[in-house]
Amino acid sequence: MLKCECAGWMQIVKTLYLKKRKRLAEGKKNTAKDDFYFNKAEDLLYGELAAALEVDKDGIKDMVMSRVFSDVTN
Repeated sequence: MLKCECAGWMQIVKTLYLKKRKRLAEGKKNTAKDDFYFNKAEDLLYGELAAALEVDKDGIKDMVMSRVFSDVTN
């Protein structure tokens, strides 16, 4: 992914997040590699969104989290 593809990073983050939830539900730990790649993809996604929207990266994380949780509750 060399072309500012936020959808690709979002897909990776979502996949690893769901995999982590499944493993935790089974009573297993998440793997170190999955944690590493999740954090890396999350950082790259928020960086891309922050640059595109000209907002601080921490502000983007808060914005995404509030949006995701508001969609879940509605």
